[in-house]
Amino acid sequence: MEDNTKNVLQGLLIGASLGLLAGILLAPASGKNTRRKISDSTKDLKNKVGSQLEDTMNKASQYAESTLSGLKKTGNAENISNN
Repeated sequence: MEDNTKNVLQGLLIGASLGLLAGILLAPASGKNTRRKISDSTKDLKNKVGSQLEDTMNKASQYAESTLSGLKKTGNAENISNN
């Protein structure tokens, strides 16, 4: 993934998280309800980030396998494997 794309995704994730947290904290609700909402939101965010990370790792693995396969076809894979 390009650095620019990575930075944009990180910025969106951080911005969305901060916006969600600010909305919850500024909403008129009791402390118990607010803590529950924060806990639920944190769990949801953790699941989304985990899923996104898993997808990214799978894509990176596929890209690496594809690149190595291409290098093997050209005979350049030995240079990569030995480093």
